[in-house]
Formats: sequence, C-alpha cells, structure tokens
Amino acid sequence: MADKGTKLPFWIHQAVEYLVGLLVLFEAAHTGGTAIALVAGVLVLLLASAGEGPLSAFRKVPRHVHRIGDIVLVVALVAAAVVFHRRLGSSGVGLLVVVVVVVAGLTWRTDYRPRQVRPPLRERLPKVNAERVGRGAGKVVGNAAVAGRSWWRGRKP
Repeated sequence: MADKGTKLPFWIHQAVEYLVGLLVLFEAAHTGGTAIALVAGVLVLLLASAGEGPLSAFRKVPRHVHRIGDIVLVVALVAAAVVFHRRLGSSGVGLLVVVVVVVAGLTWRTDYRPRQVRPPLRERLPKVNAERVGRGAGKVVGNAAVAGRSWWRGRKP
C-alpha cells in the first residue's frame, strides 16, 4: 500500500469523481450512448456528491462507506462491460474501462481518514501574560532612553 504521505486528499478524490461523472455523461449524450453509460455517469456523480467531504452536496455517506462504494462501483462497471459488451460496442466498453481504471486508481491512492477537527484559534494561540509584556516594553524604552541620554552627553560639540 502507498505511504500516508503520498495519499491524495479526499477533496481531490471528489473533484476527480465529479469530472469523471460529467465526462461520462457528456460522452454518453454526445455519442448517443446507451443507458448503461448514462447510469454509470449518474452513479459516479451520486457517489461523489454524497460522500462526507469538502466538495459534497449531501454529506450523508461517511468516508469509509464511500470507499466501499468506490469498490462496488468498480466491480459493477467491470460486470456491466462484460455483460453488455455487444450493446455498448467498443467505444462504450473502452469508456467503462477508462472509468474503472480512474476510479480504481483513486480508490487506491486516496486518504479516507476523516478530517481532524482543529481547536479554536483562541486555544491554539500561545498564552500571553499582558503584565509581563508591558513591563518588558517599559524596560526596553527605559534602557533606550538611558542609552540615548548617555550618548547625548558623551558626544563632542
């Protein structure tokens, strides 16, 4: 399995799924494709929009369930390409194979861990003692005044 450092963030996974779904729908409509290609495009779009991620429309499906949905989608598209290969023709089968390769690659390379909730900004900022900061600033100004006065007295007219 790939390193966690090289895994894709879930939002990239969703963006690519949206693009793949739209491209499949466009290709099916453009070529007068069968209902199988249209269903495949709709399934990819539904899976992308229902996942619990930043680009989701519904946020109903947790990420670990989304991963299972990706695997089921890949298996279903392979089965559709095998069963309906005569009805799809070579271009339809090729389209489904491309979708299977892209979705399988995304499934393999995506980090499905849920997003970590960050604490509020007030809790992340360092704690500051205002009195100590004020005293330090006063010391800096006082030292600068003493140094300036001694410099002024020691200069040659």
